[in-house]
Amino acid sequence: VALAGLALWAVRPAFFSVVQPWRLLAVSGQGRGSGCVVRRYSAEEQDVGRIRFEDLEEGQELDGIVAGIQSYGAFIDVGANKEGMVPISAISTSAIRHPSDVLKPGSAVKVWVTSVEDGKLTLTMIKDRQAASKATLEGFLDVGEKEWLHATVEGILDFGIKVGVCAPGSTTPILAMVHVSQIQEAFIDHPSQVVKVGQAIRVRVVEVDMNKGRVSLSMREPIKKASAQDVSAAARCKPTDWLDGRVVKNLGFGALIALTLPGSDTTVEGLLHISNMKKEGFVANAGQLFKNGDEVQVRIVGVDTKGGRVSLSNVPLDDTR
Repeated sequence: VALAGLALWAVRPAFFSVVQPWRLLAVSGQGRGSGCVVRRYSAEEQDVGRIRFEDLEEGQELDGIVAGIQSYGAFIDVGANKEGMVPISAISTSAIRHPSDVLKPGSAVKVWVTSVEDGKLTLTMIKDRQAASKATLEGFLDVGEKEWLHATVEGILDFGIKVGVCAPGSTTPILAMVHVSQIQEAFIDHPSQVVKVGQAIRVRVVEVDMNKGRVSLSMREPIKKASAQDVSAAARCKPTDWLDGRVVKNLGFGALIALTLPGSDTTVEGLLHISNMKKEGFVANAGQLFKNGDEVQVRIVGVDTKGGRVSLSNVPLDDTR
């Protein structure tokens, strides 16, 4: 039986080497020369004596076994009735391109419970980096948009960076996200062009999502609100009038343009949205076309006197559709 069992294990499908073979298969025999009987345990048999999700608590420490690996994270058997997931960002404080860089199926790991929601168990392998509790998040709610916080880069992804940051008055850091569009005003292909793991940076709070337990951050200066400016004079300009302007800020989705209105000393700032830019082909970021200080000719295509906003275009009127 033992030899037959070993032979069966040697030719097992790859599936069983990843998804908990010790729970799914049973091997039995009736003495020398007898055959092997292989069967799957039923879901009810597998769950006997296992931990229930509803009994787990946020921050609880567990011992587990790596049951499967995907590009986005690792599945961990912690003795519960279902496997838990460790997202790739919660596997290591160092940047990794794939979970298999540091894990392999069958490895023993120590994990902490991040959340149990909608029948899904989310885990982390980074101690003291559990998803922020609502009590922890509340410390970020009163942070002003112009208030800067100290943070440390803990991971670099294609779409942004993970940073450790503390709320004012707290010494407990949480893991938060800075999207690639919020790293700097100028266009970048990848966050690694600007920051590196372990680097100290300063960030602002952009959004606190209490329901999802996360904080979104920015490394960019706050956008100047245009509601205070008087744009009534801009309403007298015709869509055919070309005005000289200067790029004062790249916003990614557009450029903020300063221009002096004809027949007056009034200077206003208007938005040249990326959709109203003269360009050839697809452009993902206004920084691909303009940089701060560039001179540009624009037309006024919309004025919101109540909101203090001016919409601009540099597309000739004949080219508009």
